[in-house]
Amino acid sequence: MIRYYFVLLLVTMVISVNAQECQEVPVRLVFNSGDWAEEVSWSITSADGLVIDSSIVAYQNNSQYIHELCLIANSCYQFNLQDSYGDGWNGASYMLQYSDSVFINSGTLADSLYSNSAPFCTNNGLLCSDNKVHLIIETGIWAEEISWSIQDTLGFLIDSISYVYSDSSAYDFQLCIPDACYLFTMYDSYGDGWQGASFQISNNSSQVAEGQLVEGSFAQVAFSLNSTCNFNVCEDESASNYNHLSTAGSNCFYTSENINFISNWTDNTLAVNGLGGSYSEVYGYASLGREYAIIGSTYGTHIIDVTNPDELLEITRIPGAFSASNVTHRDYHTMGKYLYAVCDQGESTLQIIDLSSLPESVSLVYDSDELFSRSHNIFIDTLSQKLYSCSTKGFDDDNNYWTSSLCVYDISNPTAPSLLNNMSELIPNTHDIWVHNDTAFINCPNTGTLVWEFLGSPSQLSSFTAYPNFGTNHSGWKSGNTYVFAEENNGYDLKVVDASDPHNLELISTFNSNVNEFSIAHNLMIKNDLVFISYYHDGLQVYDISKPLNPVKVAYYDTYEPVNTGGYAGAWGIYAFLPSGNILVSDVTNGLFVLELVLEQEQQIQIIEGWNLVSTYINDPELTAELFLDEMQEDVVIMKDNEGSAYLPSWAYDGIGLLNYGAGYQVKTLDNGVLLLNGLFTQNVNIQLSEGWNMIGVLSQTPMSIEAAFVSCLSQVEIAKNGLGLVYLPQWNFNAIGSMLPGQAYQVKMSSEAVLNFSE
Repeated sequence: MIRYYFVLLLVTMVISVNAQECQEVPVRLVFNSGDWAEEVSWSITSADGLVIDSSIVAYQNNSQYIHELCLIANSCYQFNLQDSYGDGWNGASYMLQYSDSVFINSGTLADSLYSNSAPFCTNNGLLCSDNKVHLIIETGIWAEEISWSIQDTLGFLIDSISYVYSDSSAYDFQLCIPDACYLFTMYDSYGDGWQGASFQISNNSSQVAEGQLVEGSFAQVAFSLNSTCNFNVCEDESASNYNHLSTAGSNCFYTSENINFISNWTDNTLAVNGLGGSYSEVYGYASLGREYAIIGSTYGTHIIDVTNPDELLEITRIPGAFSASNVTHRDYHTMGKYLYAVCDQGESTLQIIDLSSLPESVSLVYDSDELFSRSHNIFIDTLSQKLYSCSTKGFDDDNNYWTSSLCVYDISNPTAPSLLNNMSELIPNTHDIWVHNDTAFINCPNTGTLVWEFLGSPSQLSSFTAYPNFGTNHSGWKSGNTYVFAEENNGYDLKVVDASDPHNLELISTFNSNVNEFSIAHNLMIKNDLVFISYYHDGLQVYDISKPLNPVKVAYYDTYEPVNTGGYAGAWGIYAFLPSGNILVSDVTNGLFVLELVLEQEQQIQIIEGWNLVSTYINDPELTAELFLDEMQEDVVIMKDNEGSAYLPSWAYDGIGLLNYGAGYQVKTLDNGVLLLNGLFTQNVNIQLSEGWNMIGVLSQTPMSIEAAFVSCLSQVEIAKNGLGLVYLPQWNFNAIGSMLPGQAYQVKMSSEAVLNFSE
């Protein structure tokens, strides 16, 4: 698709870098520098990796440079962006266009990155043979919040020019679009409409569309270019675009599957960074039956009580040593009651925060740049009590600046960390790391994954540096014998690796969100054979890797509604290990999301001849006693609930009816057997316990210690019994039951009413 692009650009200096006369396709590179321009460089490589052109100019700050290039027609290339310091281009940007100003490609290198690449292709350089369309954007106030895209009726992106608009200004974009039917989508990052801004689209001086976003985050206007169009408004109330469109609609689209939205926290007073938002990493913490989200921002660290996810409460916020609009990256990890916090911008510090007084308060017990000032990511190996800091930067005693790919610190004394290893001479540029019991899987951009052992003197076990879609190796996670890692490149697959032998890693499969060619995976975690990935514009993506050779997408939730055009907005961080099972996601623009994963499960319940105490974690509101016992109808004598109501299949009598989720039941059978149930597993469900005897089920997919299950109401438990008559007496510290098992039920006597919440 050939597109015209024009916008007035004001700079302090314009410098031309001339090339010889081009016999192929003349291409112009317009480079606008920002701050720290001497750190910036670029190159263009062909499809087979050959360098076609590269920067040769020592750039000056806040200037414009025009490079005249010569490329081959109808060929594809990579535009490679580099920053020697590793903090992005600091306001610099590039635009590729043909000599007649037809737009090809544009972009920038996001903060906290050393490098990235963007694909583009040339055509034969002819002028636009389709419709020359003028798009006029007239802004009002808060213009930096607006953006737009044009899609065809099948949902394919036709055009979307990223630009930082100024208030009360007019912009004229020239586009080249063929005859067809289109939808112009207006976005507002704050969600309160375009605040006086409007658009007009004209073709050959004839206006074809106009409008404004009066309120909300987005709306669409349909228009036609010399075509007859039939636009159908989406009528599915579960669709994301139901009743959101201003004048017309398209096919329905959806932003979630098998994930329920619970709540969102954001603070619109925070400074906005170069990624268009205020937030970065998220982490989780649980103590004394309460749960907390920890999210980083341009200001610092926010600690939010998410125990009741419907009513999020910010407990406190701790300012970073460096708090500013150019903060894009904070990172966190905990060991015991201590939270370790780092930042990768400005004159920052390592901060250690004591969380033991939550929910009343927290205390900052360490705030120093003595060990280092900046770090890109940290990971704590709690077994060996070591903190690993990736891409570490600081100043020595003589105030000389230093950098290291990886530093390892002893935190056996949690508030007095000390340096163990500086790996700058042994390991290349490091972005992230996963460590367990001194074995580290290290993500090295443009190098691959390295496996090192840090027991005693560090030694390398293996490297994994050749695989499909090799790019910016960004982050990874290991569970059991499976290691999964992501490349931070547009459209690149995640890799599933057999890591049963850390000396010999083997690629066994790949997977991708498959939203579009711009999709970029960021951070990930693995829990119970599920990979949870924050996928930038595609939001939270969840894959089942119980069969590693065949990863299957089982759920997703899009936290960022605008069309994916390959940027770094959207879902940044993920935390999947809260006891409740609730999932925390940080979105660069929209803040903290608390989500609930709801997946269809299969449960098998073993039944023995005689009396059984049984339950199910399958949440089916239409599950009756008859359906529950379907697999063993002929062998069932009687089923009873806690109130004494009964189901007698031989008499065709059902006094129980619908089963109560979380309740336990007594079942007497004539033979051994297995009950088989399929349905949804719902986490974080409260069970109401009354004074006296209760019969409760187990709402956990794995065995759970009875002490942990009753932690929120332990003082009110007088006795608990299982189906074999074994008892738990908390006041006597006597536990003959051990763990509560899925599929079984338990009789519990309470001294007063209470609420029980099973958490995994």
